[in-house]
Amino acid sequence: MIIYKDVISGDEICSDTFPIKEVDGVVYEIEDKRVPLRDEGANLGISFNEEADDEGGEKKDGGNDDRPRQLKHQYTLATAMGLLEMDNLSDSNLPYNHTKKDFKLHIKAYLKAVKDALQSKGASAEDIKDFEKRAIGYVGKLLPIVEDCNVYLGNSMDWDAMNVLLTFPQKKVEGSEETEEVPTWVIWKHGLVEEKV
Repeated sequence: MIIYKDVISGDEICSDTFPIKEVDGVVYEIEDKRVPLRDEGANLGISFNEEADDEGGEKKDGGNDDRPRQLKHQYTLATAMGLLEMDNLSDSNLPYNHTKKDFKLHIKAYLKAVKDALQSKGASAEDIKDFEKRAIGYVGKLLPIVEDCNVYLGNSMDWDAMNVLLTFPQKKVEGSEETEEVPTWVIWKHGLVEEKV
């Protein structure tokens, strides 16, 4: 089995036990299944803990007090269990929704950190240029929908590391002309390191 870890935080993000699809040469997509909530108040181990830390009153959830706390996709707490059950993504303080401003600030710094990691591992200038081009292109696809995505972190809760997005694209139902919302995780390919176990 191959474990995929965050190149910045070292957190385990996913493994090849999930069906992974490479998209645009820069992200991996993992389709999840929508699991109905047992009841409206079902406790799935996900909480919103906003206690202040010991220094300066900053929030433990990353300090962004302006971000929306109300999820637009309420069933996602159950949907997310696909990866959460594997102890890959943090199950506290999350998920939340990015604003476009949040996302732009994060992704600029994050992609630079990934670029630096690639350079430190000896990636060629051509490979790095290709990564940057593909990443910028995919960011352009995310911007119109990012406020409708839910965001998760690895277990270290490192906000500078990968923000894993759970998106909700409409996809055609097999054998039908109808479409349905398919919860889909978006994971940055170049932000991972592989570990065989």
